[in-house]
Amino acid sequence: MALQVGLVGLGNAGRDLHVPVIREHPDLELRAVCDMDERRLEEVTASSPTTGYTEVEGMLDTEPIDVVHIATPPQTHLDVARHAFERGLPTLLEKPLATTVSDAEEMMRLSEEHDALACVVHNQQFWEPVQRALRSVNSGRVGEVVSVTMLHGDQQNLAESNRGEWVLDLPGGELGEGLPHQVYLPLAFAGSIDEIVNVSWYDSDAGSPYGFDGVTVEIVDDELGIPINIKILKNTVSENLLVVHCHDVEFRVDLDTRSLYTNRMKEVNIKTIGLSNLRMVYEIAKNGLINLVSTGGRAIDRARDEGIDEYAVGHYALVDEFVAAIRTGGPAPVPLEEGRDTVEIMQAVDS
Repeated sequence: MALQVGLVGLGNAGRDLHVPVIREHPDLELRAVCDMDERRLEEVTASSPTTGYTEVEGMLDTEPIDVVHIATPPQTHLDVARHAFERGLPTLLEKPLATTVSDAEEMMRLSEEHDALACVVHNQQFWEPVQRALRSVNSGRVGEVVSVTMLHGDQQNLAESNRGEWVLDLPGGELGEGLPHQVYLPLAFAGSIDEIVNVSWYDSDAGSPYGFDGVTVEIVDDELGIPINIKILKNTVSENLLVVHCHDVEFRVDLDTRSLYTNRMKEVNIKTIGLSNLRMVYEIAKNGLINLVSTGGRAIDRARDEGIDEYAVGHYALVDEFVAAIRTGGPAPVPLEEGRDTVEIMQAVDS
């Protein structure tokens, strides 16, 4: 029997990502939605069996909800999640988990106290090239991770937002809304944060209201002392590159083109350069084929077959794993601890 979902929040993420993913997933049914904007409620509930509410407690006390999705601004996550946790309901929370470490840790406490499974939407971690790299690293065949680097650049003006004014109140403002992606991706290949070594800010004189429009963060993880470097620049060309340096292989995940490339050169000479170029040609063709053709069996393929938007396939794959965890009693695919680490970096950027 399908799990009955109560969705809280019909902003961009709720309306454009959670609603279609829930409705297309074979093991979920969108039972109820909650939002303070009655126009948004009407758009989602019209000609459907979904019921609309303007108050969270009323929805949870009235409807037979099995799982809650929270897609409200992060400033509200603790208050909304508290209602779900106190009822012992599995809960999926949009990123960033919170705006302060203390709020994130309170959610961790409440989730544990009420034995309510909780997961954070770190959706890009479930994109196909990232998952391919993670599988290779976790297999142990490429040696230990030596370091991880994240480089992100785009043309965005930090003084503007199409998500709502709430974004400007995040740590780092508009940069703080996208920053979680650039934090959780490298952390997925390392452990939790041991130390934030350094934060450097850049100003390109573009008039950012925050006094900076770029930042570099240096982190050390708590397991192997792996150095993690995150660099974000605005007012530049688009780039979204994750580099995972292992003992035997370097993985380059191009998130803009959804591609994975490998570097296996141990020394540079005419032979290794030639082999590397041939490998690059092969991997370009392979990535193109994977991005165009469904290969069967995986959640991401099912999402494409069901017409899910390309950006939302990561949400679909994550939700699919969360459903499996609810059914089996397994761990959340992205535990709250990982969301908490991301918030710690956001606060450091804003300090």
